[in-house]
Amino acid sequence: YGGATLLMDTITSNFGIPVDDYICVNFRAFVHIADAVGGLKVEISDREAEAINVILESEVNGIMGDDPKDDFLPSGGTFLLNGKQALAYARIRYVGNADFERTERQRTVLDLMLGKLKHLSPTAVPKILMKAVPELKTNMTTGELYLLSLQTPVKLIGYDMQKLRLPADGTYSDQTAPDGQMVLAVDFDANLQLYLKMIHDAPQPEQAEGEVTAP
Repeated sequence: YGGATLLMDTITSNFGIPVDDYICVNFRAFVHIADAVGGLKVEISDREAEAINVILESEVNGIMGDDPKDDFLPSGGTFLLNGKQALAYARIRYVGNADFERTERQRTVLDLMLGKLKHLSPTAVPKILMKAVPELKTNMTTGELYLLSLQTPVKLIGYDMQKLRLPADGTYSDQTAPDGQMVLAVDFDANLQLYLKMIHDAPQPEQAEGEVTAP
């Protein structure tokens, strides 16, 4: 319904945050990146393990061209998830508090990926990104992506990921749309203030030696 352009316009319209560029990562690229950083260690409940196996069989293994029952988890527990398992984990929707818990899993995955990237050699990040480029959709050029990948290891030094779920608790209510669909009525102004407060209060990453920033 409008793709990345509409999404960027929606963010700008609702939160006053200009968005100039985007990178859309498809499932294959996600699997490649998660595998390239060495997998993600996650504590999985029994219900989540069952859901992961269902998603592996119904979606992920088919996309990757593998056997439908490949990489099934035996039960809940703490596992080093490979790329396919991590993707299935991030896709879980009907365990816990629906989309709220689903996006929490997705934030966990992103946090773990960033943590892994911090410990890779500076030359590893460009190799990972450039290998994934054929599976990406973006309005950036390949040259811009390469320069971004070169800067990433430096930018991650001292970076502490700040996470905020929007809409926040107490800023929305459940309502029924005229067509009968359940929707959230959101106080966008309240959420914008929470977002701005997080940005203002967030610790700034340490400046790497030799890095120059504009005032």
